[in-house]
Amino acid sequence: TIWELWYGPSEGRGMNSRVHIMFGGPGVWLYNYAGGISQTADSIGFEHAVLTPPARLIQQAADPSSANAESSSSPPLRWASVSKRFPRGQYGLNWKLQNATTVAVTSTIPANAVGDTVLPTLGKDAHVTEGGHDVWLAGKYVPGVTGITGAVKSGDSIVVSHGSGEYDFVVAM
Repeated sequence: TIWELWYGPSEGRGMNSRVHIMFGGPGVWLYNYAGGISQTADSIGFEHAVLTPPARLIQQAADPSSANAESSSSPPLRWASVSKRFPRGQYGLNWKLQNATTVAVTSTIPANAVGDTVLPTLGKDAHVTEGGHDVWLAGKYVPGVTGITGAVKSGDSIVVSHGSGEYDFVVAM
């Protein structure tokens, strides 16, 4: 945490708060976890964004019994919509669990940037489409969708690489 006064607790009782969280708090959780907006380790100024819907939250919503050990009184989160403006432009990630086996994901990358969208498969075989066109089928990348440069399996996800623009993915498991 940081103090209200940079030079220490010397202004009196009312100015000595030490509860200002730096690099933490609900905003970080919303953008980085629920919203999944980040960048690659070598990216400067979000030139290469990584948009990652939270597989763990999606799993909990798809199968509420999987969340028993960590659940609260709240129902599992079934969707999130986050956007953030950086110097290169507006980035966005919207995801929604449509049913127990289908997740819709919309990724937005501004001009002069590229992105990877990490699509959760929850450990199952998945069929991925973008705008109704196949991107991943029978365990392989299917080329042909404008702007998409590749896709690879990585653990329990499919990482789709693409240029700028808006991409509407559907992951059917």
